[in-house]
Amino acid sequence: MNYKADLYIMLPCSSSSDIKLGIPYDDPSCPKDARLFMEELSDRAGFEFDIELHKILKRYFLKEIVLRIEDDSGNDNLLDEKQKGFIVIAKSKRKHTSFCLLFVVIPNIDDKYITDLFDQVSRNEIKIIVDGEEPCLLKKYIKEKYELEITGKAFTASCMTEPQREKEKEYRYLLSGETRNNPNSTIKSKHVDSLINENHAQYEEYALFLSDYCALCIMKEFNENDYKSRLKIECLLLFIMELVILKITAINSANNAIVNEFKDSENDNCSLVKIKEIAEKFVKSLPLWDTRNFKYFNAQTEANKIEDSFRVPDYFNNYEKNLEHFENIAKIRDTLATEKEAKSFGRLTIIVSILALFQIVPLFFGLPRERIIPYGITLLVAIMIVIICFYPKETIKKIGHLIKKIGCSIMRKTKRSR
Repeated sequence: MNYKADLYIMLPCSSSSDIKLGIPYDDPSCPKDARLFMEELSDRAGFEFDIELHKILKRYFLKEIVLRIEDDSGNDNLLDEKQKGFIVIAKSKRKHTSFCLLFVVIPNIDDKYITDLFDQVSRNEIKIIVDGEEPCLLKKYIKEKYELEITGKAFTASCMTEPQREKEKEYRYLLSGETRNNPNSTIKSKHVDSLINENHAQYEEYALFLSDYCALCIMKEFNENDYKSRLKIECLLLFIMELVILKITAINSANNAIVNEFKDSENDNCSLVKIKEIAEKFVKSLPLWDTRNFKYFNAQTEANKIEDSFRVPDYFNNYEKNLEHFENIAKIRDTLATEKEAKSFGRLTIIVSILALFQIVPLFFGLPRERIIPYGITLLVAIMIVIICFYPKETIKKIGHLIKKIGCSIMRKTKRSR
């Protein structure tokens, strides 16, 4: 054995229903390790964070699982089927936020096939066994069982002892999310080398190395028989990652809503009202992932470093850029629609005025009143039918006021002619 580790796979998800998800950590039926994990994470949130996050974010145990680890040949070649773990979900209590975070937790795993598992995570092909049934893809299981949809790339954390052999080589493959057991794929990257030479940890108890989607927490103490003592060290990193990934999920959720509006170039419903809805939904989710509220300077510094490594500023800049483009397009479309409506209204005003004249002219030729009034009413009804069928509501209101004025004028002239 080269090293031991607690592994955490974190998958951003969305929930399309109000289906009840799992059980809380204080439920008597919750397994011990899952209870410890959720309890320590909740305690750490209360200790480190200014906002009472427990009122907003809830974690639930879903299921105990066995991982099926395969090689990267694409032939379902089994490497290991013994590693036990569990699934926990972190979900907002607020109705307007549909996104959530799924944890796959594998405590106290040995190193033999960890890089193979990370390779599966990179390919989004995590396979699990539930209740002794046939292996299935995790994404399929949670969709069918809990109506959860994976909405983004998975993140990983390996809280581990320092490898006794080929330490730097192991770090390269873990940070890259690739298997070290593929003889045709040897990593030689200056960028990855720079990652393993920069320790982001703010505390003495561990070293911290980061890539775009992975965190390696190299622990000085790792008591194999005491998961709770390990969680005391691990949970600051895990809590920060939870917030940061929820932030990325919120940003991507808003950005995807914008992109979906762009997809159909013929979509005339793209409007400033829609922009407001998207932006308001994003802002309402802020308390769930606002990473600026750590009580302690070092914890805040570590959170900032993780945000930068996970490219949160890039995600946010992309969102703001798309939002600005969307807003400009909506303004242009609104302007064009207003101009078009104004032209239509102008043309229709001329038509209505001409038709009104046809009712006034007979008065000068002495036609009987009883023939003029039915004629005028018939014309007005016909005009209203055309307007209702072919013009927007705002135009209809304007035309209605105009017709009312013309009608009143006609009635006054009719009375005068008696």
